[in-house]
Amino acid sequence: MAEGIVRMLVNVLGRLPLVGGPIRRRAWYPYRHQWVLLFGDRQNYTFTQFVRLPHQGEALAGPVVDFLRPHADGEPLRIVVFGCSNGAEPYSMASILPSRRPTLPFT
Repeated sequence: MAEGIVRMLVNVLGRLPLVGGPIRRRAWYPYRHQWVLLFGDRQNYTFTQFVRLPHQGEALAGPVVDFLRPHADGEPLRIVVFGCSNGAEPYSMASILPSRRPTLPFT
């Protein structure tokens, strides 16, 4: 409903002589965040799960490892995970790599 009101206001105000140009160019976008903070119904979700997107696991076990380890020199691949989640990413990587690359040593 709020989107419809905003769309209607942009259409109506965009036709006015003085303010129409900036409104049509979306010059008001930087202020939109402030409006959302003041009036928007916001919710935070802290849900996470293992292997969020399967194609990310495929990319990790395929082209990423190929790029990082072009020559199998025996030294383990060291993976450092920086994040603000509950730690699902390291567990996902630790389950994907052995199943797809059983000979790749990693820490």
